Amino acid sequence: MDDLDITEVGITISFYVVALLFSAVGREILSGLMALRYGDETPRVSNRITLNPLKHVDILGTFIIPFTLIILGANFIFGYAKPMPINYENIKEKTGYKGCLYVALSGTFFNFLVALCCVVVLRFGIDLGLMQNGGLIMQFFFILLQVNVMLAVFNLLPIPPLNGALILAYIGLYFNISFFARLYNNVEKYGMILLIIILLFPPTNEAILWIMKNTLLFFLKL
Repeated sequence: MDDLDITEVGITISFYVVALLFSAVGREILSGLMALRYGDETPRVSNRITLNPLKHVDILGTFIIPFTLIILGANFIFGYAKPMPINYENIKEKTGYKGCLYVALSGTFFNFLVALCCVVVLRFGIDLGLMQNGGLIMQFFFILLQVNVMLAVFNLLPIPPLNGALILAYIGLYFNISFFARLYNNVEKYGMILLIIILLFPPTNEAILWIMKNTLLFFLKL
C-alpha cells in the first residue's frame, strides 16, 4: 500500500468517525430535548443537554466497535453514544403514552432528517457545480447519509435495548395493547445476547443489510 492509499484510507476512516460521532450524539441530544418537552427533567438534571461530545461518547460504542467494523470491512457500520437518561414514567404521567412514543421516535427521526438533508446538499451541490464529483466534500456527505440510514434502520430493530422495541411497546400501549410492553420487559435482560446472535446469524444479518441498502437507495432516488 503506497502513501496515497494510506492517506485515502485515513481520510475515509476519519469521515466515518466524525459522521458517527455527530449522528449518534445528535440523536441522543434530540431524545433528551424531547423528553424535556414532554415532561421529564432527567436529561437536564443529568447535565446531558449539552453539545459537548465528551458528555455523550461511549468509548466502546462510539469508537472501538465502529472502528473495528471499518477495519474489518464489515457489511455495515453501527455504533452508539451513551444512552440519554430518560424516565418514561414522568413522561407518561404528564403527557401519556403519546408523549412516550414521540420521545422514543425522536432519535430515528433525527437520523432520517439528517439523511434527507444530506440528499438535498448532494443534489444541489452536484446540480449547481458546487461539489466536485468524487471530491472530499461529496464523499463526506455521502458517508454522513450512509451512517444515518444505518443508524436509523439498526435502531428500529425491535430488540431491547434498541429504540425499535421501545417504539413498538408504546405504540401497543397507546392502543391499549400491553403485549409488546410485557415482551419488552421480559426480553430486555437478554437483549444484547439476542442482538449479537442476530448480527452473527447470516440470514438475519443479510436481511438487515438488505433493508439498509434499499433504504439508502430510496433516499438517493428522492
